[in-house]
This record gives sequence, structure tokens and C-alpha cells, in this order.
Amino acid sequence: MTRTPGNKAGGNQAAETVEVAGELARSGAWDAAYRRLAAVDDVATLDGDALEAFATCAYMCGREDDFVDLLSRAFDAFSAADAPMRAARTAFWIGLTLMFRGEMGRGGGWLSRCERLVDDHGGACAESGYVLLPQVEGALSAGDTAAAERLASQALEIGERHGDNDLAELARHLVGRARIAAGAMNEGLACLDETMLAATERRLAPIVTGLVYCSVIAVCQQYQIFRRAREWTLALSDWCDAQPEMVAFTGRCMIHRSEILILEGRWREAADEAGSACRRLTSGASGHRAGPAYYQEGEILRLNGRFDEADERYRAASRLGFDPQPGLALMRLSQGELTSAGAAIRRSLAAAGDVPARLRLLPAAVEIALAAGDTEAAEEYCGELAEFVQRYASDAAEAASAEARGDLHLARGDAGDALKD
Repeated sequence: MTRTPGNKAGGNQAAETVEVAGELARSGAWDAAYRRLAAVDDVATLDGDALEAFATCAYMCGREDDFVDLLSRAFDAFSAADAPMRAARTAFWIGLTLMFRGEMGRGGGWLSRCERLVDDHGGACAESGYVLLPQVEGALSAGDTAAAERLASQALEIGERHGDNDLAELARHLVGRARIAAGAMNEGLACLDETMLAATERRLAPIVTGLVYCSVIAVCQQYQIFRRAREWTLALSDWCDAQPEMVAFTGRCMIHRSEILILEGRWREAADEAGSACRRLTSGASGHRAGPAYYQEGEILRLNGRFDEADERYRAASRLGFDPQPGLALMRLSQGELTSAGAAIRRSLAAAGDVPARLRLLPAAVEIALAAGDTEAAEEYCGELAEFVQRYASDAAEAASAEARGDLHLARGDAGDALKD
């Protein structure tokens, strides 16, 4: 962030401008608030509170680099003011943001700084709960759902004890994610629903609200709980639409809307949303997150038979680290490249280590195996899909499993059994 040197003479006018900026931010006029605070920052020394507010505006406007820079300055301001827990909290958000961006070294360093401050100065404080959240994510990534739920429950208890709604709901949604991953679908969804109520009732900070929306919807999409995904996507859309100057979260919202529109058969609208998501995500600092948007565009182009364009989008998604399967394999099948389709889907299945990844691939694997006349492989895939459905009981996965079994029965000439499915 480029800053113009000023005389740094504070005063009532600067304080009044900061207050006006706060009112603009509360009304969702994030860009206007950002510009007001930038003007003050050129002529007055902002304290830690004002820098935090400035950082929030930057984030919501899509200026992620400015967000990190401003929070770094807030960290210094809080440290100089002997407010170690405020400094720890800013360190947490810097670290989390950098980790989301894939900057694991810098992000890990800031999170370690946060943990050190809590250990040295915190004692029984809300910040000790924030320290646990990255550990929960680590346990989930490692597949240790028991540890994830235990750590998230500890963070939830700390958040509720200290009246910190942001911490409590971040932790509660992580408890829900851990329970769903462990197969306790109803208990997990109950946690996610409670967290989403807090988000829709505007009881959380703006950045936390957006993170919760996106994470919960992503879980619903991963486990193919599409009724809830649709419900919460509509709520996210309303939240985004009410803040026309907001850039953060809108790209991911467009992707989710496109996914729902495809399910409803509204392909033209789905294409518009996916295209808007690509443009939004690639226009700023969030280009590294555009992989799912390119994949979504590829899916719509594939369904419309525009294979060359779809191939281009799938390749763009892959370059950004997003697996273009099963869409690319299904496109190869439609192009008559059965060997290529089979090799691609088998390769992706071999690399898919968790349930959401396999749920995403198995219906396509059945279709490709049946096209190749390999009913034995198709039966194996159907069996695995049925096991997942029995354990996780998600609506779309149940429908996909029934369709796969029906197709397998038809391939074997069992029309009667196919009709039952």
C-alpha cells in the first residue's frame, strides 16, 4: 500500500472523519469508507483501533495486500501501546489470511507470534481460543476428526465464556465440520445451522460473517447437501447484494450461485455467474482463488458441447491448483476418447484421499466404467458410493447413488431392478 507522507498532525477533524468512515462501513459503503480513512491516514497518525477499521474496509473492498499491511501497522501500534492481546489478535488475522493465500512461511510466523503473545501475556483470555483454530484446521486436514472436534469444542467454550461471538461461531462451525467428517451428519448440520443463524442475524463481524458463509456452503457442496447449500447460498447472495461496494466473498458467492443454477437447469444464468466470478477473482489480489470459477465455466461449456473452450477453462483451473475432474474426464468420454477418460478418472480417484473428493468423482467413474463395458469396476464404484450415502445421508449423493445403481442394472439387462432404483 502506497502512503503519501503527511504532517501527521491529528485533531478533531481527523477524528470526525474516522467516525464518518465508521458510519459508511456500517452501512456497507466499504469503498467510500476506505477512501475516507486513506485521506485521514495521509495527514494524521491513526491508532490501533482506527487501523483495524481501515484494514477491515480494505479487506471488504478486495484490497487484501492493504489489509495485511494495515494490520501489520495495527500490530505495531498495539505493541507500542502495551496492548499485547490486541496485538495477538491482529497477528492471528494476518497469519490466517496469509495461510489462506498459500504463504505458509509468513502465515505460520504470524500465527506463532500470536501464540507466543498469548502464552506470555494472555492467561485465560479469548485470544487463547483463537490460537486453537488453526490447530483444528490442521487436525481436519490430517483426518483426525476426534482431535478436531475436541480442540474446536475447547475454542467454543472459551468464546462463550468470554462473550466473543466471532470466536464462538467460528469454533461452532468447526465442531460441525468435524462431526460431519466423522459421519455424524445430523449433529454436524445442527452446529452449522446455528452458526449460520448468527451470520444471517448480523451478530458477527463482517469478515467473520463472510468466512462463515463461504465455509459452511463449501461443506454442504463437498458432501452434496444441496438443499442446505441452496438455502445458504441464497442468504449469502442477499448479504452480498445489500453491499454493492463489497468485493471480498462476492467471487465465491457467484461460483456457488452458478452451481445452484446448473442444478436448476438455468444454464445461461449459470454461465453469466461463472463468467462474472472469473472476472471478479482475476481482477485483484485473489487470482489464486479463481480455479473453481474456471472449472465452473468449463462445466457449463462442456454441457453445451463447446469442448475446445471447456478444455481451455479446465486447463486454467488446473494451473491454479484446482483438479479439473470429473468434468474433463466426462468431456473426453463425450468426445469418444474412452481410454483417456478412464485413465483420467482412475488417476484422480487414486489421488483422492478424503470423502468429499471421492463423492465428487464416483458418479462419473460409474458412467465411464459402464461406457467401457467394465461392469465389475462400475459395481465396485457403486458399492463405495452407497457406503458413503449410508454414512453421510446427503440428498444429492443419495440421488447420484440411485442413478448409478439404475445404470448398472440396465447395463446388465435388469430393467426391472433399474426401475426400482
